[in-house]
Amino acid sequence: MQNLIATGDTWMRPLLEFRNMLAETIHRDSPNYEPQKYRMPIRRNTQVGLGPYWPRWRQHILEQLLMTQKEVQKTMPEIRLITEQELVAIQVIWDRDFISEYGVAETYSKVYASVIESLDFITHSYKEKRLLQEVCVNHKSDVDLIGSLLRAQRNKILLRNKKGLQKDIESVLDEYINPTFTDVYRKDKTQ
Repeated sequence: MQNLIATGDTWMRPLLEFRNMLAETIHRDSPNYEPQKYRMPIRRNTQVGLGPYWPRWRQHILEQLLMTQKEVQKTMPEIRLITEQELVAIQVIWDRDFISEYGVAETYSKVYASVIESLDFITHSYKEKRLLQEVCVNHKSDVDLIGSLLRAQRNKILLRNKKGLQKDIESVLDEYINPTFTDVYRKDKTQ
């Protein structure tokens, strides 16, 4: 890619910068590499070990990807680095991982100053959350539980697959009763 940029394909420069930013998050050979800065200390199966990226890094990476796509499209409008369907899938994964402080629709709107219709369901979920917060003033912890249950159900509708809904609801309730991911998120915010 560096050779192509050097020979005139300068539109690739944002792609190289994005690649370098991602490489920094996984450069295990570097003496300054700190995996705990980027990755959670718990895997999705709740075992100890390097897990997925922290929510703040997931949001940062998505924002950088969208900014890279926007920059590339100034000279190569036909290039898409991520599709609407992939954005919806990312939101579903974030919901399954109990990430409620970041949203794909918000990140997209921040970069493009517009809304994607296929992400409209996310906008409705933010309205639901605000309404729940108003109704559950004296029970703030219930807001997250009810919101997570609603997202689990909505994700099955989005994926047109109701199979596994009971398991997803059980996972949400288990996380609420015995926090693993959400407890790790809270500890990270206090550090």
